[in-house]
Amino acid sequence: MCTFVQFTHPGREHNLTDSELQKKQKEWNYYRHQRKFLQTKGQYINEQGKLITSDKLTFWGEWEPDSNILSGPNQNNQGDYPKYIHEPVLLLNQCGTPIANNSIVKSSAICYRKNTDPFVFGYTPSNISKDKILQHGCFFYSNCKQNRKGKPTFLTNLDLGSIILFGSTIHQNKPNAYFAVDTVFVVDEFRDYYTNPYNKALSGFVPDIYINTFLGDDLFQSKPGGQCRCYKGASPENRVEGMYSFVPCKADGTTFERVKLRQKDLDGLCDNTLITNNLNTMPKRTKNISVDDMKKIWNRLRDITKKQGLLEGVYFTYKIDIH
Repeated sequence: MCTFVQFTHPGREHNLTDSELQKKQKEWNYYRHQRKFLQTKGQYINEQGKLITSDKLTFWGEWEPDSNILSGPNQNNQGDYPKYIHEPVLLLNQCGTPIANNSIVKSSAICYRKNTDPFVFGYTPSNISKDKILQHGCFFYSNCKQNRKGKPTFLTNLDLGSIILFGSTIHQNKPNAYFAVDTVFVVDEFRDYYTNPYNKALSGFVPDIYINTFLGDDLFQSKPGGQCRCYKGASPENRVEGMYSFVPCKADGTTFERVKLRQKDLDGLCDNTLITNNLNTMPKRTKNISVDDMKKIWNRLRDITKKQGLLEGVYFTYKIDIH
């Protein structure tokens, strides 16, 4: 049986320092996770179900490494519209390792480079990019909220076909609260691993660059025996019961508010309440959903995405700069 997860992560957009605004580059994040509104090359699925390539796919997501500032600040960012548009970029040295320090010290505390989770970048068909480093497949979700007080949570035990709906609560604790969706993640393959000491279980399952860069430096500094599970998201080329992971996006470089979702939008699909409009930081789980019902939920999410004027982005790239 499948599980539906409403997964909240911090929804606030990254602020930029005066120095970053002047350089037009946001530095790697060492502090709390936040969102970015991103523009990159990738592919989306059109009304006919075909993959279409765009140089200007825009979407909300998590990208904690450096990014180039393409636009902003937008002074009229009313509602949930973004203030800045970022281009995701990974700055590497000649040895292929990130230029950014793995940790910094602030207020006598060690702060490590933040990971990017879920990671929706990376699959790059040859007609988009010839960089083989990027041609590895699909979305990944590897650790966020999977371990609490040294014990694994239910997020380490999701079955094939489960859906993780990543997003943020907007207008927290107010009557008009809603869930702002940024990623629809359909579970495909998975592999269990330990964080400290890291047991190399993900070698061959994910690209080395993902382990060394995007999995998170702070993860391997956690308490001994941290158990996690790395999930691969189903993709259009590797579907699960016809389902695939996607990110709401646009293909013309324009900005938009995240998909607005409330429980009433999913009424009639399940005997249980799937969405809490005012969900706090703890993920909400709905267990024992049949595959047929999960497909109905997935199709409803697709319909809601389209009705709000957005496309289903399925493949996204990031830029690599060698210094």
